[in-house]
Amino acid sequence: MEGLWVHQTAHLFFALSMGLLIFWLRKWRLTVSQGWRFIQFAAFFFIAWNIDTMASHWLQEQSGLIEVRNVAPLQMQIVAAEGRRWISKVYYLTKLDHLLCVPALVFLFLGFRRL
Repeated sequence: MEGLWVHQTAHLFFALSMGLLIFWLRKWRLTVSQGWRFIQFAAFFFIAWNIDTMASHWLQEQSGLIEVRNVAPLQMQIVAAEGRRWISKVYYLTKLDHLLCVPALVFLFLGFRRL
């Protein structure tokens, strides 16, 4: 359990760091350059990815609302708490975190390439 708290804290620290990066990029007016603007977009996506991933970890490990069962090789079942079936759809969407992380990495790459 302590490892999960440390992991969640790392996600929070990363998100706050990206927010601080955006703040300084705007304050120093670096976003007029396309490279820094791409890095700013990457930071936005990294913030969204961290929030999404923290929610996913919380739903699966700490909330008690979701249980993930292995029903067969390469097949899992998401079981939600009674009367909260909608939460399984939310959990499933949070597990699609690569839809936020991949664009962040692409923008980071493009930003570095422009610089």
